[in-house]
Order: sequence, then C-alpha cells, then structure tokens
Amino acid sequence: MKRKYLNIWITIVAMMTTMNVNAQRIQVVDSNGQGIPLVSVLTEDGIYIGKTDLDGVLSDVKGAKKVGLTHVAYKPKLVTVASLPNGRVEMVDLNFNISEVVIKPKPYVYVEAPYDTRLSYCCKSLLDTADMLPVTYTRTMSSSLGLPL
Repeated sequence: MKRKYLNIWITIVAMMTTMNVNAQRIQVVDSNGQGIPLVSVLTEDGIYIGKTDLDGVLSDVKGAKKVGLTHVAYKPKLVTVASLPNGRVEMVDLNFNISEVVIKPKPYVYVEAPYDTRLSYCCKSLLDTADMLPVTYTRTMSSSLGLPL
C-alpha cells in the first residue's frame, strides 16, 4: 500500500516539475524592485512573445532561450532566460534630462463682425477632418421691408 502512494506521489511531483520547466515565468522590475507594466518581450530574432502585466510579470516566454525587453522609459535589454535568478530582470531607467516643460495654449482666433440692422452677414465654413477651412463672408443688403436690394 505504501509503495502505491509513493508511486502516485512521485508521478505528481514529476508532472509539476515538467509543467514548471515548460512555462518559464519572468518578472521585469526597476531599480526599486517595482514591477514594470507593458514591457514588450521579443525573441532574439525579433518575434513578438507578449507584454508584461501590471505587476511586470510575463507568465510564459514560449521556450525562448534569449529574450529582448523593450519599454519606452527604460533601456532595451537582451537576457538569457536560464541565467535569471528567480526569473527577475532589472531594467535601467532612461534619463531624458528634461528640466522643465512649459505647455502654452494655442492662440485664440477672434472674428469681429459689427452689428448693423441693414446688413446681415452669412458665415459659410466647411470642416474637413477637424481642420477649419477659411471662413468666407457674404454681405447682403436688405430694405426696411426685408426685400433684397
């Protein structure tokens, strides 16, 4: 009876070890040990594997021996998956050395049209993919009875 349980236990442990080897997990962290989300993971040949989640974890590198890690705020890195301690990779921050950014609003465009009871202005404009085309004005005269002159 003990031998039967021992064989079952060995089989379960062997299956768990095999599953763990097939799905190699990596975690990408910064210099503070915080996970970096949305790091693109590529094979050595440039084939896209996936992105890390919000904790900086990619659950499976799909059997790749070397992977490249890229992120817009960190320096790209090429690592060998088997040599990673606990599957953790530390990426170096890109320092852009931007001291100050000033954002100014666009200047407003004012159109001034004097009001006159005898004159009416018709404004015609067209919108083409959110860009305003020049505005044209048509001046018409009318009599006090409302008839065009």
